[in-house]
Amino acid sequence: MSVEIPLTIVRKPLAVTGIGVYSPIGKDPQEFWSRIANCECGVKEIRGFCTDGLSVRHAAEIADHNPLAYFDSQEELSLDWTAQFGIIAARQAMDDACLDSRTVNSTRLGLVVGVCAGGQGDSPLQRSIDRPFEIALDRFPETSIYRQTDAIGRVLQIHGPRNTVSTACASSGSALGYAYELLQTGDVDAILVGGTDAFSISTYAGFYALGAMPTEPISPFSENIGVSFGEGSGFVVVESLERAESRGAKIYGLLLGYGCSGDAHHVTSPHPSGEGLQRAMELALTRSSLNANQIDYVNAHGTATRDNDRAETSAIREVFKKCSKTPPVSSSKSQFGHTLGAAGILEFIVSILAQQEKKIPATVNFAAARPGCDLDYVPNECRFGEIDGFLSNSAAFGGINVSVAGGSLKYRDAITRSPVDEIWITGVGVVSPIGCGLEEFRHALLEGRTGIAPITEFDVAERTSQFAALMGDFKARKRAPTIDVRRTDPLNRFAMVAAALALKHSRLNVNAQNSGRIGMVMSLNYGSIAVQERFRDSLMNDGIDKLSAKHFPSMVVSTVGGTVAQSFGLRGYNSTVVDGIGSGLQGLIHAYHVLRQDEHQDAIVVTAADEVGALLFKIFDQRGWLAPTTGVAMPVLGPYQSDAGGWILGEGAVSLVIERASKARERGARPLAKIAGCGLTADAALAPQFEENCDWHVAAIENSLRNGRLSLDDIDLVYGHGRGVPQHDLREVRALNQVFGDRAIPLGCIVGNTGMAGATSGLYSVVASLLSIQYGEGYPVIGSSGDLVHGMKLNVKTLRQPFSNVLVTGSTENGNNAAIVVSQVEE
Repeated sequence: MSVEIPLTIVRKPLAVTGIGVYSPIGKDPQEFWSRIANCECGVKEIRGFCTDGLSVRHAAEIADHNPLAYFDSQEELSLDWTAQFGIIAARQAMDDACLDSRTVNSTRLGLVVGVCAGGQGDSPLQRSIDRPFEIALDRFPETSIYRQTDAIGRVLQIHGPRNTVSTACASSGSALGYAYELLQTGDVDAILVGGTDAFSISTYAGFYALGAMPTEPISPFSENIGVSFGEGSGFVVVESLERAESRGAKIYGLLLGYGCSGDAHHVTSPHPSGEGLQRAMELALTRSSLNANQIDYVNAHGTATRDNDRAETSAIREVFKKCSKTPPVSSSKSQFGHTLGAAGILEFIVSILAQQEKKIPATVNFAAARPGCDLDYVPNECRFGEIDGFLSNSAAFGGINVSVAGGSLKYRDAITRSPVDEIWITGVGVVSPIGCGLEEFRHALLEGRTGIAPITEFDVAERTSQFAALMGDFKARKRAPTIDVRRTDPLNRFAMVAAALALKHSRLNVNAQNSGRIGMVMSLNYGSIAVQERFRDSLMNDGIDKLSAKHFPSMVVSTVGGTVAQSFGLRGYNSTVVDGIGSGLQGLIHAYHVLRQDEHQDAIVVTAADEVGALLFKIFDQRGWLAPTTGVAMPVLGPYQSDAGGWILGEGAVSLVIERASKARERGARPLAKIAGCGLTADAALAPQFEENCDWHVAAIENSLRNGRLSLDDIDLVYGHGRGVPQHDLREVRALNQVFGDRAIPLGCIVGNTGMAGATSGLYSVVASLLSIQYGEGYPVIGSSGDLVHGMKLNVKTLRQPFSNVLVTGSTENGNNAAIVVSQVEE
């Protein structure tokens, strides 16, 4: 087997050149910092909805938010407050950064957003006193997490890589980490990165049921135990320091590096010792080329819950145990509450501004330190002090820990070097309606089998569409007898079994010695539909004071990846990507960028999972998005067909083990293929509208070829994502024609086999590409006349020929375009 000499990536500090803030204690960075410096607390009695009869009545709200001051009347109605907050802060950051128009109007500007609760903060409707818990079904799709990111991208017309990260309370800390990785690749010039979340009754109700909120305002590390929630948004523009200086930009400070780890301990509670957060902080220092003595301040996660504060204190103490003095630590949540998806970025912004102003922020509401909390928490009053290096910590449900390192221009030369490795796919796990396991899946594709069948799992008698590709009587223990699937919902079972099959297929042994070097990236569409239905019903029927707490943790999408990580002891990098239909591709690209540049990670288990529930099916049917099947004996999805009627939903999961080639070789692993190149771009549109111009999708494909150093002639086969929506499918065909010209390259699409399975559709196609390379088989497109296909050569029967380079490409419903080239590994 030929061994390539690995390239080296030189990791350089990134400049923060624009800042935007919209928060309970300030609607711009200047007001925000003024109130931080004056130690003001924005946690007050809740005004947004009625709390009569409830013991917890405090939160940090943007109580005087006036949408019409920022948006026209149509935008006010169509945009959830999560999106509104995000757009306001993102605009500020972009205006502040003064990026040139060539960057802004190209694919060289990216967007990465951390969102936790998503559109559940639908304030004008949800906060009605008469029906405070009711979310209008016809607006449910707009509450999706990624919809908020896509709305920001549409308003600001951003066409570069777009990624929605949802790691619960660590979401925008994780977003900063991924933005750092993307910029180090050189594929983009600048990234708008941040987080946003509006105060949600659902979130309030869930934590109320858990008994996790105090009756008085939040007091981190002090006597009053419990977390007070907030809302708001923060964004920064980051770019290379060299580029920022060459264009004369104002530089607030530096993003020096980050660390991310998983506890693999419990989906809602941190490891008692804080060892996961300790590893994240140590990784942040290593990537930043700093040592612990160079850290002058730590902005703590500091949620004021007993377990979190004690564990974080222990982690900080351990990181700095060899230093002459532990740096001061404070929690900004004491001033603006826990803002969920916006928490990490707002705390990073506090630290950047504190470094500028030479002022160490306080922990307000501090009385006396509680047992186990024995650091300098800067109680109640800021103090002057130089901050040249700082850490900003986040931790979250799912056992996710993130620490971001930042500082002043003193550390402009803090450069690290890391070998860039080839990325191999060494294991596959498939859970699908046409077969579980790789061989079952392959034979179903060869036979042209479909999983689409009449729905018997729930009542569809009044629905226009009555078919889907569902898992039916899925026996998780039969497929993966060693894992414990008790008390798990269908989505988690699909994901756990797929991961078990992939790890077994790869023969990757996860043990105490390597578990911190094996990570997890989960890609989702809506998360657990079954749990959302049960939680919603309980909230509607029982109200907040009698709500059952058992369903709430699984409402947080990062717990799916956390459950998988805990099941297999994966303690490395951990993130959850939520980007819409087909976004398994976005998740795989996310993992690829992290792994190929990080010598501290050996492998990542990339998983996508989806389920179809009665509520989601009803909503999609009412929207008219599903293909009518009433009175039809056997419906077909009709990809690339001009008279196709819409989606036919599917469910299942796929898991891929991807490894650094050098590490895979060391253990004697045999590669199925390698990821040769990838590309991400975005239309600036929201479904059901989208840009008919396919130029941005074309750019994603061209970037994947350029990234893989491949020519058009190197591509043997394409798998697309036609989904039975003629307008969408024709746009995809046009993009491929524009790329390949008059070359009649074979085009496959397996969505007709699996149904339109949300995020998982993207990875189903990657599995098909792996099988094509392994067996020399191009699988037929079923259930379609293919009359929209011109120029390309639609696979109407199995092709039997060698395939070396397969392009997998598609777009989400909001035009998030992805392209991956999967290639044979030469031996």
